[in-house]
Amino acid sequence: MVHLALVVDLSVSVTTPPQRLEDLYQERHLPLLRDLLKWPQAALSLTINSWLLQHWLERGWEAGLQCLRELYDFGKVEMCGTASHHAILPLVPESVAFRQVRRNSRLLQQLLHPEWRPAGFIPPLLGYGHELSRVLQPLGFTWCLADDSAYAALHGTVPGEHIVRCAGLSVLMCSRLWSERLQHLGNFSVTRFTRNHHEELNRWLDGAERGYQVLRVAGDSLDLGVLRKFVETHQQLGNHWLHASQLFDHFPVLEGDVPPGSCTTSVEEFWNGNFFSPWQSQGEAWRLSQQAILGLEVVQDRLDELLTSTTFASATPEQLESLRRLVEWCGELQQ
Repeated sequence: MVHLALVVDLSVSVTTPPQRLEDLYQERHLPLLRDLLKWPQAALSLTINSWLLQHWLERGWEAGLQCLRELYDFGKVEMCGTASHHAILPLVPESVAFRQVRRNSRLLQQLLHPEWRPAGFIPPLLGYGHELSRVLQPLGFTWCLADDSAYAALHGTVPGEHIVRCAGLSVLMCSRLWSERLQHLGNFSVTRFTRNHHEELNRWLDGAERGYQVLRVAGDSLDLGVLRKFVETHQQLGNHWLHASQLFDHFPVLEGDVPPGSCTTSVEEFWNGNFFSPWQSQGEAWRLSQQAILGLEVVQDRLDELLTSTTFASATPEQLESLRRLVEWCGELQQ
């Protein structure tokens, strides 16, 4: 038997135009969520960034929000965390990564249930690096999804019978090959495609009694009808769909090394050390962003100095003036 986990990623970049957001919601996201409610056993892992959720809230798109609540309440989907503003986390300071991950989790708690706690984390575009462990573990995450290409380049194969733990964090490998093929499922015979996938899985596992594979698809490219048929055909072939976190109930966790990379990193770029192309190549934007981050840290340090006990007990005119200037500066940024 092969255990399969499907991660559906609804997250989008903050640069997505408003009209595109509305088109995605009406034509892709809302129909998907409504359809999942009708599935007898959806068993999917779902992620959506809080920036997009906030847009739904502001636009009054309550139907999609209610679908998310019901899918969570009924146990049909596992809600995973991500970065609120779609940052490539290994490239930003840990303070920024921590803030984005925590912000995303807080909004999901408000939306789903105050006692919701994250288990899995889906980094934007599967941008994984060892430093994520220091961010995710304190926030309650037990596993992170990563693209399998860099791991295969380094080790020659991808684990299908155990889960890797690296730097104290369990890492599930997502099949790039079959995830990319799944994006184009509507162009093929779904039954033939699924049987080919089933046969390839058995060859890959080389006679093992059981194994697993994780697939990831973007929510803006799904054909709901063919996706459901893909899932049901695998069930008919004897394979079992489950939430990604449930893989830990079936497979052991072994220590190993997971190299950095993303779902866009080619093998050539990996060996050249360009783990996060094309984002690393944007030199001017990267330089300016680093300067902005350093500038904000200076402002935060100054605010910390002003939030002392004496500021509130016996504030000096100089302290009050400094606070006023900070307030004015923040107001200018909001305009």
